[in-house]
Amino acid sequence: MPEFRLNDFRVMASDRMRFHYNEKRRVMIRRFSGNVSLEEVVDSLNEVIRNGIFIEKVKGLLLDCSNAHLDFSATEYRQIVNYFGENIDFFKKFKLGFVANTPHNIVIAMLIEQADDRYIFRPFTSIEAAMVWCGF
Repeated sequence: MPEFRLNDFRVMASDRMRFHYNEKRRVMIRRFSGNVSLEEVVDSLNEVIRNGIFIEKVKGLLLDCSNAHLDFSATEYRQIVNYFGENIDFFKKFKLGFVANTPHNIVIAMLIEQADDRYIFRPFTSIEAAMVWCGF
């Protein structure tokens, strides 16, 4: 397995969000912490689309919720699926990873993964595994 080091990341700040980009693996990560609303998840994805942050070089996008709690019901996963569907021309270009370590967050990620085969989405329990999958 390729080595993973946090110092491989460069932090990119937009007006409202902070992203971490690993140039070697060509993976962009949005890290969340604390309680995270559905709107915050969608706003992060909107920010990526709106600003085109390194998009021409990116192979994978990761939402890292390993230190977060998705503060919405698992039944609301459909809104994220619909969002991906509405922006499928953008999201089908990337591997979409989701890092979670609580049963609630993992259930949401698994529901999103199985809902639509037009995008490549996969849940993980470690950032290392997600980086390897997204970056290759």
